[in-house]
Amino acid sequence: MALYEGIKVEVISGGQPLRMYEDPDKEENAKPLTCQHYIEAVTGAKFAVKVRLTDTFSVGHCDAVKFQMSFDGGPCWDFHIDLKSSVRNVKFSYITEYCKKTGQWKDYDLSFGSLNIQETANSATQPAQTQNLRMIRVAVIRANKIIRQVPRSWSRLEKPQRISQVSEKTMKGKAIANTVDLVGGRLTAEPPPILYDHYPVSGPQGVPIYFNILYRLASALRMLGCIPRSPSPESDAPVIVDRKEKPTSLANNSDTDADLHQEVKALRERLSLLERDTNVKTEPRSGQKRIKPEDDDLEIVEPPKRQRHSGPLETIDLTAD
Repeated sequence: MALYEGIKVEVISGGQPLRMYEDPDKEENAKPLTCQHYIEAVTGAKFAVKVRLTDTFSVGHCDAVKFQMSFDGGPCWDFHIDLKSSVRNVKFSYITEYCKKTGQWKDYDLSFGSLNIQETANSATQPAQTQNLRMIRVAVIRANKIIRQVPRSWSRLEKPQRISQVSEKTMKGKAIANTVDLVGGRLTAEPPPILYDHYPVSGPQGVPIYFNILYRLASALRMLGCIPRSPSPESDAPVIVDRKEKPTSLANNSDTDADLHQEVKALRERLSLLERDTNVKTEPRSGQKRIKPEDDDLEIVEPPKRQRHSGPLETIDLTAD
């Protein structure tokens, strides 16, 4: 039986589980005992991580299951399920921390926050620390619980600061827009002491199984190929004119081909009569000047000019001898 079988991990946001997208490069990114998926993150949205054990989960020789959750490569947070109980799921929706400034315990909700990119160098964040940004990791470990001789109180030491801002130099061109942020800060009571320690069982079943959930904006998921790109708008289809279509202006709104044919025939006859009346053709005579047809088909006829004799004048005597 596969070690993954019977373990279901979900990210809940807005009351609904977010869709899990397969890693397009899962063959290249494959790691032993690691399952990797993508989800769509909406900046400012709160979320929770839910892990459920189904009936097909292989219990083996363990009496408990240990869950370790981390965000953006930060510290791990432990949860446990006692397999002797009927509980088979755990929901991780907030983090409880001790505020050293106020001396109070507070619950912080999980949210997809914005990563602030600064131009100035930030020595507090090293490039290696940005490798696990935008990743929620859940480790599932089959374990046995052992009672502690002395209960352990929750640590009041401040946890390492989560990465909320980095320099451009540290990012080295990585397009990272989000990190997990803690919001709210509700006052709460100090958590009860820890009574049990949980140790992995021996053998292959005690090896941690990892679920890597990579959260990205929708635009990044489209570039990765997880979400199909929106189809480009189609150009206007060419208008095909059907020459057999009945022109209502000529057919007098007639719906029959016969009426259309008669109307066209009558128009042609009228056009022929108009051409006869306006186009009077006259053969040009000598000395006649005919202007071009574009001048309204009019003809201007000029009388012939008398030629003058340029030689000496001849005298004819008409008197009788």
